[in-house]
Formats: sequence, C-alpha cells, structure tokens
Amino acid sequence: MRDTAARIHYLREQRAADRAIERFWRRFFAKPQGIKRRAPQPSRKRQTGTMPAGSTKLPAYQGAVIDRLGRQGVFVAVRYYGSKRARIGVARRLVLYITRPDALECDDDGNPTILTNVGEDVAEQATAFDLIETLARSSRGNAKVVFSMVVNLPHDVSPQARRQILEGFCAEAFGLHNLPYVATIHTPPPEGDARNFHAHIAFALRPMHRLGSHEWDVAPRLATEFDGEARFTYLRALFAQTMTEVTQAHGKNRVYTHLSNAARGLRALPLLPLGPALTQAARDGDIVGANERNRQRIADNEALLAKDRARWRAERKVERDAIDARYRPISLPPSRAALPPSPPLEAKPVIVPAAMKGLPNALPEFAPVRTSRMPGLPLAARTQAAPNIQRRPPLPALGEPYRIAIDPAPLPVMKAMPSPSRRSNPPLPILSMDVPIRSGWSQRMADILLLVEQALARRAERQARKQREAARRQRPAAQDISDG
Repeated sequence: MRDTAARIHYLREQRAADRAIERFWRRFFAKPQGIKRRAPQPSRKRQTGTMPAGSTKLPAYQGAVIDRLGRQGVFVAVRYYGSKRARIGVARRLVLYITRPDALECDDDGNPTILTNVGEDVAEQATAFDLIETLARSSRGNAKVVFSMVVNLPHDVSPQARRQILEGFCAEAFGLHNLPYVATIHTPPPEGDARNFHAHIAFALRPMHRLGSHEWDVAPRLATEFDGEARFTYLRALFAQTMTEVTQAHGKNRVYTHLSNAARGLRALPLLPLGPALTQAARDGDIVGANERNRQRIADNEALLAKDRARWRAERKVERDAIDARYRPISLPPSRAALPPSPPLEAKPVIVPAAMKGLPNALPEFAPVRTSRMPGLPLAARTQAAPNIQRRPPLPALGEPYRIAIDPAPLPVMKAMPSPSRRSNPPLPILSMDVPIRSGWSQRMADILLLVEQALARRAERQARKQREAARRQRPAAQDISDG
C-alpha cells in the first residue's frame, strides 16, 4: 500500500510538472515563405563641391588603443527596435540585412559564417523572427521587438578563430537560455578600412525552442531578467573574455577588457556613431559633421596617447630604479681563487675522556679533505693518532655539510645474564667523523645552551613569584575566617 501511494504521489507530481512546462511553452507552426531580395542599387553620383577623392576614407586609429596594463578595449554596440517607431517587419528585415551574401565571411570551404538556433536556412530564420515580432506586438503596444548587436573582431587571426569567438559568445549569452539569435560575420567593405571585421547579432528576449522545420515552442512571456544595463555590461565582459581566450589560444599575446577608456585611466574621448546612412554619405564624399569631429578626436586622442606612453615609461623607470635600489646586490669580495693560498690550519689537541683511554681502537687517521667550493685552499695535513691525545681534523669551509657516524663497539659474549648490581657498563661508542664540522659550531652550541638556561631560570622565577602572590592573597582570608 505504501509503495502504491508513493507511486501515485510521484505520478501526480510529474503530471503537474508537465502541465507547468506546457503552460510555459506555446507551440507554433509557420508556413514556409520564400525570400525576396531587392537587387543591389548603384551608388548615387557625387554632388558638386564634395571633398577630394583622397579624403573620402573614414578616419581611423593607426593602431589599437592599449592602456598601461596592456589591455585593449572591445567594441560592443546594442540597440533595440520598438513596436511604436519601427515599421512592421523590422525583425525580418534585420535578419535579411545581416545575412546578405555579399557581406558574409566564408571559411576555407566557401561556407558563409551564419550561427543561429532558430532555423537551418535564412528563410526559416526570417520566419522565426517574424513570428517573434508578431507575438511581441500582440502582447503590448511599446514592446521591444528585436535587438541588434554589433561587435568588432580581430583582423589578424584566421576566419576559424573569428568563428570560434562568435560561436562561444552566442552559445553562452543566448543559446544557454533558449533566446533566439542569428549571428553573422561581415568582411570589411572594399572602400572601408581593411581591419574592419565585425559581427552582427539579431536576438530577442522571448525564449524559443526549435522542434522541426518551421515549428517552434515559444514562451508566453519575455525574459525581462536579461534586459537592462547590468545584463549588457555582463555581455561586454563575456565577449572580452571570449576574445582573450581564443586569441591567446591562437598565439596572440593579448588581453581584452570591457572597461571604457575612462575606467582604464585613458584620456581618449570616444568616437561619435555615424550609422549606415551617414557612413555611406561620408564615403561618397559628402561633408558629415560627425565624421569631421571624429577625425579631429582621433588626432587629439593619438597625441594624448603618445604623451601617456611617455609618462608610463618614465614611471616604470622610476619604479625599476626604486626596486634596484632596494634589492641592490651586495658587492662580494674577489674570488677565493684569485687570493693567495691560505696557510694550513693548526690542529688543536683534543682531550680524550678517561673512559675511552683503554679502548683498543683510537680515532683513525683523517684523509686529506678538498672541497670543490673553495678550490684555492691547500690540502690539510694528516694527523696521527696519539695514545692519550687525539688531534682534530682541519676546519672546513663555511657552508660545508657535516655528518656524524656512530660505530658501536661489539657487545661482549656472556654465558649468563649478570645481576643489575654486578652488571658492568657497556663501552662507549666510538665517534668517527668522516667529514669535518664547520668552524665555530661548539661556540654556537654553548651560546644556545646559555640562552636556554637563562630562559629556564626566568621561568622558575616567574613561577615562584606567582606562588608567593597566591600565598599572600590567601593569608588575609584565613585570618578573617579565624576571627569569625
């Protein structure tokens, strides 16, 4: 019975979850439609009084704007088309504009770079965004129908690297949350800057999941949590991080940042956006005020950047000089090899304890010691063992390691275990040093023992003082009790 009740409860919960999912998604099927592209129109003739032919090129920086930390900024521009001002069909027109064949970048096999999660071909993608626009306009009068994003891509990497940048960014920014998007990479126009590789992304904030050909599940509400200044700041940071990872993986030592020029400590002013119409007018030779102001701003910004680079170099030099002055290496004396050979060290006698005088084996002879660290020192003289006085070996160089080996004497063979009263003390072990000890070691050990003795004396004095204070505090209390 309990198993049956638990199974019924589990099935009810599953059914409730399925109904919640069904209420979240609404299934739509759109009839396939063809694409009618307008024929490319020839560019209009230049009017009289235009600028010379050499001045029609748009102003641009000579190189990347790099701050003191070696970071480059990214260009991310986002705008949306609302239902009040945009004409009907704006989402479809945006998809057709960014997927036009004459502007797409192709890979080595000739396939254009188009990334999306709403359709396999351009017709299905345009139909999906047409459905998104219909649902947005029917939900509210001032709805945000579709968003358009333009990002700049590096020009000195391969087309596969640019595709990896765009693919990684779109998958995490939109595909992970079922937000519909269409992303393409455009090559620089023939009359523009050859470095102007950029990507267009059309996306919406209504979740959509593709089921089949021209069939989607669409959420009944907008994902408004993905709208706002904080969300777009996160998208800028995500795009900068993706560009940094991909370019470094392809051998470029670069770091991109989402921060503005002012946030990076640069005095360069941002350029004014022109838009497609003013950009084409400036390329055709017309005088555009925003374009001329951008030309002047670029000249001023490059002059400011040159001054900033000179100031940064001077500040780095001051920092390096301060570090060198702080960690200046100590002037060492000349090499020991250049010094005259040192005289042999005098061997001092060693007093052997009385307990060791009767031992048959005295300290062995010490072979001459030569160390590779001080090649200038002469060989130490041999010392012969004396019956009662042993001589120490010559002192080694500073830093020479030492080792003490203990060779215990063989135990005597006894027929029976003697009693504790008659047990004789075993002979002391013989200490043989195969490598000499460093000089001054005995003096340092004596100093250490003296410090330990002083510390123990101070500790005993503190304990005695505490005991006297405790006895003094208890004496009045005992008198009061006796008086009562």
